[in-house]
Amino acid sequence: WGCPVGSARRARANEVQSNEDGMVYCGALRNTGSGTYVPSVYQLTTGTGLDGYGTHSVTANMFTQVIVVNLLPSRVYDLYCYATDAVLNGISLTAIGNTRRAMVATASGGDYMPPTIAYVSPYQAVDSLEVTVYLLMSEDGVIYCVALQDHGSGTTAPTGDQIKNGNGVYAAWGKVSITASNLYKGYIMFQGLAEDTAYDVYCSGVDMSGNGIDGSPAYAIDQTKIDATKRTVHTLAVFVATRFYLMTPAAGTVRYDVEPATWNQLLPSSWGQGCLERRTIESWSTPLEIAGAQLVNHASHATLGCEGLPAVQRLGGPFLALLRRGRCTFTQKALEAHAAGFTGLLVIDSTYGGLPDMTAPVDDTIVQVPAWIISSAIGDTIIAALSGAPPGFATADVADVYRKPKLGERQKDEFGLRRYATM
Repeated sequence: WGCPVGSARRARANEVQSNEDGMVYCGALRNTGSGTYVPSVYQLTTGTGLDGYGTHSVTANMFTQVIVVNLLPSRVYDLYCYATDAVLNGISLTAIGNTRRAMVATASGGDYMPPTIAYVSPYQAVDSLEVTVYLLMSEDGVIYCVALQDHGSGTTAPTGDQIKNGNGVYAAWGKVSITASNLYKGYIMFQGLAEDTAYDVYCSGVDMSGNGIDGSPAYAIDQTKIDATKRTVHTLAVFVATRFYLMTPAAGTVRYDVEPATWNQLLPSSWGQGCLERRTIESWSTPLEIAGAQLVNHASHATLGCEGLPAVQRLGGPFLALLRRGRCTFTQKALEAHAAGFTGLLVIDSTYGGLPDMTAPVDDTIVQVPAWIISSAIGDTIIAALSGAPPGFATADVADVYRKPKLGERQKDEFGLRRYATM
C-alpha cells in the first residue's frame, strides 16, 4: 500500500496497488492522540461509522489514487484500506490493520463550502437560432453551461468537469464570470442552434476557491446538484415565407433564400383562366405563385431598372426581371418591370449581411407585380450562370407559401426581425 498524503478536507491515498484486478475501499478515523481501532470490512465497504471514505476500482499491479472525502481541515486521521479481487475475495482484518497510515493531517483554513446557482428573471430568452439563460451564483466565481439537443428520448446530465471543460457532444457551450459588482448575476448565450428544436441546458459553477456546486473537490461529488440545473428550452420555428427554385441545365434545380416585398401580401389582385378574369380578389386566400418563369438578366442595365427597362418578348412567359439594388426605390423598379411586361421582379442586394424587407415609401397598393430580394453573393452566382446563356436558359419557380405580414420597424414574429428599406 502506498503512502497517503493530506490536503484540505480530503486525504489522497497515492500509489495504492493490488496484485489483482478488483476494488479498493479506504476510510479515515480521526486520531485525537489515543490511536484508532481497525475498522471492519463492513465499515470500509459501506463507509459506516467512518470519518471519511473513498473507493476506486484497480487494475492488477497498477498504482491507483483513492480519494478519501468528507474530512475536516486541521484534523489528524488514520487511514485504512480494504481490497477485493474480481471474484470478491478480500484481504483479512490483519491485512487491513497493516494498511494503516497513521497521523495524516489535513490542511488548515480555506473556503470549502460549495456555491449554489439558480436561474433568475427573466430566466431565458429564446429565438430561432439562439437561447440566453440568466443565472445567479451565491458568490464570486464562474458559471459554465452546455446545451444538449433532445432528440426525443431525453438527455443525460454531464458531470461538472465535463461542463467546465466542454468535453462531450454539445450543441453549444458558454461561461460567464460572476462578481459582486454585478449582484452575482450573469447570462450565457448559446448561438448556432437549430430552429424549432428542443434543448436541455445544464450548468456548473466554481467559486474563487475552486469549489464546485457538486461539492468537488473537498467533498464526494454530488451529481444531483448538476442534474438540478436542467432547464428545457425550445427554439422558435421561424417560417420561411418564400420558396425560390432556379433551374439551369448545368446545375439542375437549386433552392435559394429570398425575402418577399411587403406588397406581395396584397397580390395577386386579379386571377385569370382562359378568357375569364377576376379582379380585386382577396390575396390572402389566393396563392402567390409563379411557375416556370424565364429569368431575364438586367443586372447590368444602365439605370439599374429605374427607367427605360426593355420590354419582354411578346410571346412566352411568365418573365422575372433580375435587377440590382440602387439608384431608385424598390417601388420604382417594380413599376418599371410591370410596364415592361414582367410578371415579377428579383432584386440583388448591394450589401452583405441580412436581407432587408423591401417596402413602398408610401403605399404598397400601387405596385402590381410581386418582388423578392436575394443576397449579393447569390446574385453574383446567378449572374455567372446566366452569362452568355440564351433566353430561357434559366427558369424559376417562386411561391410565397406563407404570407409575411408587415410589422413595425425592428419588430419580429415567427418570420424573424423586420428591417424595412424603400430603396
